[in-house]
Amino acid sequence: METLIRNLQSSSNQNAETPQPSVTNRRSAGIETREFKDNHHVFSEQESGEQAFIVEVGTVEIVKNTDNGEVIIATIGKGEMFGEMALIDEVPRMASARAVGKVVVKVIPRELIG
Repeated sequence: METLIRNLQSSSNQNAETPQPSVTNRRSAGIETREFKDNHHVFSEQESGEQAFIVEVGTVEIVKNTDNGEVIIATIGKGEMFGEMALIDEVPRMASARAVGKVVVKVIPRELIG
Protein backbone atom coordinates (compact mmCIF):
# COMPACT_ATOMS: atom_id res chain seq x y z
CA MET A 1 0.00 0.00 0.00
CA GLU A 2 2.88 2.40 0.76
CA THR A 3 4.24 1.95 -2.77
CA LEU A 4 0.82 2.72 -4.26
CA ILE A 5 0.53 5.87 -2.15
CA ARG A 6 4.06 7.05 -3.10
CA ASN A 7 3.40 6.44 -6.81
CA LEU A 8 0.08 8.25 -6.70
CA GLN A 9 1.52 11.17 -4.74
CA SER A 10 4.40 11.45 -7.19
CA SER A 11 1.98 11.42 -10.11
CA SER A 12 -0.19 13.98 -8.32
CA ASN A 13 2.75 16.33 -7.82
CA GLN A 14 3.78 16.08 -11.47
CA ASN A 15 0.31 16.70 -12.90
CA ALA A 16 -1.07 19.25 -10.43
CA GLU A 17 0.31 22.28 -12.28
CA THR A 18 -1.92 21.77 -15.33
CA PRO A 19 -5.41 20.65 -14.27
CA GLN A 20 -8.07 20.60 -16.96
CA PRO A 21 -10.73 22.93 -15.48
CA SER A 22 -13.44 21.93 -17.95
CA VAL A 23 -13.16 18.26 -16.92
CA THR A 24 -14.64 17.29 -13.56
CA ASN A 25 -14.26 13.51 -13.87
CA ARG A 26 -11.31 11.75 -15.57
CA ARG A 27 -10.27 8.09 -15.35
CA SER A 28 -6.85 6.55 -15.81
CA ALA A 29 -6.03 2.93 -14.92
CA GLY A 30 -8.82 2.75 -12.34
CA ILE A 31 -7.84 6.09 -10.79
CA GLU A 32 -10.48 8.78 -11.21
CA THR A 33 -9.82 12.51 -10.90
CA ARG A 34 -12.56 14.74 -9.49
CA GLU A 35 -12.88 18.49 -9.15
CA PHE A 36 -14.81 20.22 -6.34
CA LYS A 37 -15.91 23.83 -6.02
CA ASP A 38 -15.41 25.91 -2.89
CA ASN A 39 -17.33 24.65 0.14
CA HIS A 40 -18.52 21.44 -1.58
CA HIS A 41 -18.14 18.16 0.27
CA VAL A 42 -15.83 15.42 -1.00
CA PHE A 43 -17.60 13.15 1.48
CA SER A 44 -19.82 13.57 4.54
CA GLU A 45 -19.63 12.30 8.08
CA GLN A 46 -21.29 8.87 8.58
CA GLU A 47 -21.11 7.89 4.88
CA SER A 48 -19.63 4.51 4.09
CA GLY A 49 -16.07 4.78 2.84
CA GLU A 50 -15.28 3.05 -0.43
CA GLN A 51 -12.54 5.46 -1.59
CA ALA A 52 -9.53 7.38 -0.35
CA PHE A 53 -8.33 10.63 -1.93
CA ILE A 54 -5.08 12.43 -2.72
CA VAL A 55 -5.12 16.21 -3.18
CA GLU A 56 -3.71 17.34 -6.53
CA VAL A 57 -4.75 21.00 -6.33
CA GLY A 58 -6.08 23.05 -3.43
CA THR A 59 -6.90 22.45 0.20
CA VAL A 60 -9.43 20.21 1.95
CA GLU A 61 -10.71 20.71 5.48
CA ILE A 62 -11.61 17.69 7.59
CA VAL A 63 -14.63 18.79 9.64
CA LYS A 64 -16.33 17.08 12.59
CA ASN A 65 -19.79 17.97 13.90
CA THR A 66 -19.89 18.17 17.70
CA ASP A 67 -22.41 19.22 20.33
CA ASN A 68 -20.67 22.62 20.28
CA GLY A 69 -20.88 22.99 16.50
CA GLU A 70 -18.50 22.30 13.64
CA VAL A 71 -14.80 21.79 14.38
CA ILE A 72 -12.03 21.74 11.76
CA ILE A 73 -9.79 18.87 12.86
CA ALA A 74 -7.31 18.90 9.96
CA THR A 75 -6.32 20.75 6.81
CA ILE A 76 -5.07 18.61 3.91
CA GLY A 77 -2.95 20.03 1.09
CA LYS A 78 -1.33 19.05 -2.20
CA GLY A 79 0.08 15.53 -2.24
CA GLU A 80 -1.61 14.46 0.99
CA MET A 81 -4.02 11.53 1.35
CA PHE A 82 -7.29 11.61 3.27
CA GLY A 83 -10.33 9.38 3.72
CA GLU A 84 -8.28 6.20 4.03
CA MET A 85 -9.30 5.46 7.63
CA ALA A 86 -12.82 4.40 6.59
CA LEU A 87 -11.20 1.83 4.27
CA ILE A 88 -8.79 0.55 6.89
CA ASP A 89 -11.27 0.44 9.79
CA GLU A 90 -14.29 -0.48 7.63
CA VAL A 91 -16.53 1.89 9.60
CA PRO A 92 -18.54 4.92 8.43
CA ARG A 93 -16.65 8.18 7.91
CA MET A 94 -15.89 9.87 11.24
CA ALA A 95 -15.80 13.38 9.74
CA SER A 96 -16.62 15.31 6.56
CA ALA A 97 -14.15 16.55 3.95
CA ARG A 98 -14.88 19.97 2.44
CA ALA A 99 -13.16 21.86 -0.39
CA VAL A 100 -11.56 25.21 0.39
CA GLY A 101 -11.57 26.97 -2.97
CA LYS A 102 -11.17 24.85 -6.09
CA VAL A 103 -9.94 21.34 -5.28
CA VAL A 104 -8.81 18.52 -7.57
CA VAL A 105 -8.32 15.05 -6.08
CA LYS A 106 -7.32 11.60 -7.25
CA VAL A 107 -9.88 9.00 -6.16
CA ILE A 108 -8.37 5.73 -4.93
CA PRO A 109 -10.93 2.89 -4.90
CA ARG A 110 -10.89 0.28 -2.14
CA GLU A 111 -9.77 -2.39 -4.64
CA LEU A 112 -6.45 -0.62 -5.20
CA ILE A 113 -5.69 -0.29 -1.50
CA GLY A 114 -6.77 -3.70 -0.19
